[in-house]
This record gives sequence, C-alpha cells and structure tokens, in this order.
Amino acid sequence: ATDYPAFSYCYNYQGPDGNDPKGTWYLPSKQELLDLYSAKDDVESVITANNGTAFKAGIYLSATEYNYNSTNFWYVNLRTGTTSNSSKTLSNNVRCVRGK
Repeated sequence: ATDYPAFSYCYNYQGPDGNDPKGTWYLPSKQELLDLYSAKDDVESVITANNGTAFKAGIYLSATEYNYNSTNFWYVNLRTGTTSNSSKTLSNNVRCVRGK
C-alpha cells in the first residue's frame, strides 16, 4: 500500500458520511471499472440520490497492474469507456467501491 497509495486511500475511506467501517471500501479492478462504465447512468443516479458524488472526472485508476510494466496500472475513462495505463500516483483520480 505504501508504493501505491490508492489502496490505502480506499481502505481508509469511510463513505460519504464518514460512518462506514474501514476496510469496507476498496480500489476496483479494471474490469469492475469497465462494468461500472457500462451501467454508469443508473449507478450515478443511485450514488447522487444517496448523497455521493457524481463521476466528475473521466479517468479513474484501477487496482489492475499493467501487464508490460508493473510500475503502471490500468485506468478507465468513465466518459468514453477507453482504457490505458498510468503511473501509480494519487494525483490521478480514484473511485473507491464498497464491498457487500
């Protein structure tokens, strides 16, 4: 987690109200972000109806390492559904998801 702070960020995130137990949110995989993209209109309406924030940014980092360079991770553009890779810095956008 120290070399990829997005993992710690999501683990420590406690939801929009700050009441969720630590460890119930996590950094989604590339496939989970692609699944989110395919249902983003429905998902976003539920998120905003429950006081969460809409998908303001287009590009979100995933927990999936880029196959050819382990210092990079996949990201998904939630505006277009395209994927590429980026370095593992928290200056990129992170969208944590909550496990059941």
